[in-house]
Amino acid sequence: MICYSVSSYISEERQKVVRRIKQVKRDLTSAQGKGKERDKLEGELEGLRVDLNYILVRVSNLMERVFSNDDATALPEDQKIYITLSSRKTTN
Repeated sequence: MICYSVSSYISEERQKVVRRIKQVKRDLTSAQGKGKERDKLEGELEGLRVDLNYILVRVSNLMERVFSNDDATALPEDQKIYITLSSRKTTN
């Protein structure tokens, strides 16, 4: 069971940013010699990378708090994320 509101939101936001990064990289390769357009795309790419880093840091901090044993930094019960891991059998 995963807390849908937190984990899916973060996942969706990460996917949006990753897709946009790929699109801007494609646009950059097609805008080889164009000065202003290329500069604009490079600035956008830098901003998107900052956004992605922010999302990943948020996930890291959230997971740290979820799995913390310290009651002072632990999340309240209504904000915790519960994850069920299924075991998969491998056949040889």
